Amino acid sequence: MDLKFITQDDREALYNEIWTDPVITVAKRYGISDNGLRKHCKRLGIPLPPSGYWAKINSGQKVPKPALPKVTGELKKHIRNYAIKIRTDIRQMSDEELRADEEFHLFREETKVLINETCSNIQVKCQLRNPHHIIEEHKEEVIYRRKRDKILKRSNMSPGYYSNVKSKYRDNKAIIPINVSKLV
Repeated sequence: MDLKFITQDDREALYNEIWTDPVITVAKRYGISDNGLRKHCKRLGIPLPPSGYWAKINSGQKVPKPALPKVTGELKKHIRNYAIKIRTDIRQMSDEELRADEEFHLFREETKVLINETCSNIQVKCQLRNPHHIIEEHKEEVIYRRKRDKILKRSNMSPGYYSNVKSKYRDNKAIIPINVSKLV
């Protein structure tokens, strides 16, 4: 495990190891010093057992274990796969299962919930400001096509008129297939 940049799953596993065995024991598993492991845990936002924790556990006392904090702020730089988590059993899945039509079937359940919650809270304002250039190009192309088609429909000429006039107009540019509901 690379402790400089780890996944959320590895972070959770390390957190569980730290609270199951003493830091010095866990550090030996990774081939680093206990101080080195403490520094990595601090950087990764993994809470460490306080001094005397193992003595209290060995004497039969119950010591509360703090929850692993969520990945926010600076932690996002060091932890990958903290929000979007892919199922771990993909290698064991058959081709039919991998081609399933179910939405997000390769994501874990918690990721599906996160995506649904996030998307259901999106609010679109009445006016789009500073759109991406692709959206702007799409908008301009749609306006151009509507004007062109309106002019061609108004000219009640023969069916061949459209093909004759087509040379006056440029070919359609590719546009994004966007379908948007009307504002309520």
